[in-house]
Amino acid sequence: MITAKGNMTILIISAVLLLFAGVLIANNYNSQIELRQASIDQLHQSLEKQAMTIGYFFQERGNDLKNLSKNRSVSAYFENLALGMTMEYGLKSSLNNITREFDLFQQEKQVGGKTLYSRIVLIDKTGTLISASGSSREDDRLRDWKSLQSPQADEPHLVEAVNNNIWEIIISLPYFFKGEYAGQILAWLYPDVPSEYFLISGGKTDHQITGLLCGAGHLHLGPGSPAWASAIKGEDLKGMENNSFSKYPPSGDAGQTKPLFVMKTSVPSTPFSLVSFMDHSSVMGRESPSHLLFAMGLFTAVVLAVTIILFKANTRNLILRTRIAEADKGRREIEEKNLQLQREISERQQAEEKNKKLADQLVQAQKMKAIGLMAGGVAHDLNNILSGLINYPELLLLQLPKDSELREIASEIKDTGKRAAAVVADLLTVARGIASVKEITNLNVLVTDYLNSPEHKQLRAHYPGVVCRTELAADLGNISCSRVHIKKCLMNMVTNGAEAVHKSGEILISTRNKLVQGEEQNLAKGEYVVLAVRDSGPGISENDISRIFEPFYTKKVMGRSGTGLGLSVVWNTVQEHGGAIQVESSETGTVLELYFPVTREAYVGEEEFTLGQETLKGHGELVLVVDDERLQRDIASRLLTILGYRVETAASGEDAVAFMKKHDADLLLLDMIMEPGINGRETYEQILTLHPDQKAVIVSGFSQNSEVEKMQDIGTCLFIRKPYTLAQLGKAAREILAAA
Repeated sequence: MITAKGNMTILIISAVLLLFAGVLIANNYNSQIELRQASIDQLHQSLEKQAMTIGYFFQERGNDLKNLSKNRSVSAYFENLALGMTMEYGLKSSLNNITREFDLFQQEKQVGGKTLYSRIVLIDKTGTLISASGSSREDDRLRDWKSLQSPQADEPHLVEAVNNNIWEIIISLPYFFKGEYAGQILAWLYPDVPSEYFLISGGKTDHQITGLLCGAGHLHLGPGSPAWASAIKGEDLKGMENNSFSKYPPSGDAGQTKPLFVMKTSVPSTPFSLVSFMDHSSVMGRESPSHLLFAMGLFTAVVLAVTIILFKANTRNLILRTRIAEADKGRREIEEKNLQLQREISERQQAEEKNKKLADQLVQAQKMKAIGLMAGGVAHDLNNILSGLINYPELLLLQLPKDSELREIASEIKDTGKRAAAVVADLLTVARGIASVKEITNLNVLVTDYLNSPEHKQLRAHYPGVVCRTELAADLGNISCSRVHIKKCLMNMVTNGAEAVHKSGEILISTRNKLVQGEEQNLAKGEYVVLAVRDSGPGISENDISRIFEPFYTKKVMGRSGTGLGLSVVWNTVQEHGGAIQVESSETGTVLELYFPVTREAYVGEEEFTLGQETLKGHGELVLVVDDERLQRDIASRLLTILGYRVETAASGEDAVAFMKKHDADLLLLDMIMEPGINGRETYEQILTLHPDQKAVIVSGFSQNSEVEKMQDIGTCLFIRKPYTLAQLGKAAREILAAA
């Protein structure tokens, strides 16, 4: 009985202990399952947040391209193309502007100190590459650009491509001009940027790595990935559904199988997926419940075995909790990166506001350039016409007796031509073609010269109630400038101020030094001098202030108060001198400030040059006059004959080359623009092959440009602008003939 009772007691106690142990183990197993599921859910949420962050990153890149497409340089190109411009007249300049904007955009766009874009290109609707950032590439001509077009799309989108076995991530945006598909803007992302900046791999352990999987099967892993990650193949994951998890068994470095837990989720608005790899046992634990039976058997033999099993189970729970804590830490790191990204977005928005202001300035500059091209063409034609009004009266004055009644009429015609030429000079200034020599001078000297000039005295007589004061800095720096044009800027600003004040008030002319330490008023860092003209007039309205520098835009009566070119001359002169203009206006008056870069060269004063008539004359040298205008050939021939030269003429570049094949000439008087046929530079290059030491005087209705500079690089040349006087032509001829 005792034994039976003892056995029964033992059996009961054993059964109770086994039941208790079974309940504990079953509860522990359920706890593991719940913790495992919680861990998976936590990891999945963390991966989705990371995927959303990357998706937002790519969405922002699409916004980058939208902003780039709004750049005025791109639309200006298609406008010029629609107008039928050629590469020589407008299109080449537009493409250069697009390339500069693409280069600047590529340099500025960074995340975490890394440049985002490796290249930006523009292709037209025919699939032809027309502009690209950086230097040209050899494989551009082999690439099928047409395959990258998407005329049916209306939003930026991601494109995957493989070029020369290199995986590419391309942000693609169709460009529409006047509602029709005109081309495609493509931006290549550095593939390593999203993986290095957004993918968390490694860390303190090598249990978890994260990768970006593209549709073609390319897998980009984050930095710090362990060595065993090299065995993972993206092709194996292509068939795996998004928002799912499974096992993955690649071969380890030692040929052993390393079981992995892989989780995959889609990156919103992209063809990519985000995959995360972890050690399978660290997440899932042991999936088979056979260890429970083994534990129960051991527990019937010894309670210590049950304690050990429970301790091991509790240890596994602790590991799972540690994994959850690590996942939570990863989530917090992602949230911190999100906060950092939000700060960067805020900074980008501020930068966009600043860029908008710069874009407005660029639009104004492009508008001025377009109007300037028109003004330059008009000026060229007028200069050819005005040559007759200046030179023929000059020829008459040389032949008329001093007591002739016609001398006064001829002088008036000549002076009228000079005044008209001055207006044309203003047009050339508007066209950004200032034909002048820059000299070292001081603004204080130019202000003093203007205040003592007849023009200023006449202005004071016309507006007796306007007081003009000066505040000139004693230590003002020197500048390199065209004295004539700076004086004209000052005269135009003072005249505008006097007309604004009208009856009574004050005009203040001031100068000062200005040190620009950061980006300010679209000026580079450096030292500047400022010329300011302030008036006490009623100010300029908001509707007018943005247009005051446009040619022919004036509130005055044209022909009576001015030509409408005054402030256009000011604006273009400042641009040619590498400066900037600041305008402020209110009901109490207006101030215009002109910024000019300082030079360290010393100012030596302005020298006057006089040259006697006899020293201008030639000694029977032969001059070949080459000009497509009959009037210009006639004028040049008459002037050169009076100066003592023998003259031959040619009506085109081809005629000049034919003449020089059979004859020699001491000097060429060569027009730059001749149509149809070869221009002045091409004519000179062909003549140099016949006469390598040929000297030439270049003439043009435009100002000195790159074509003239090319001629001066290859031969002995001087440049004078139409209309020229007898003295200017004689001086140029003697100077070039005397050159070694």
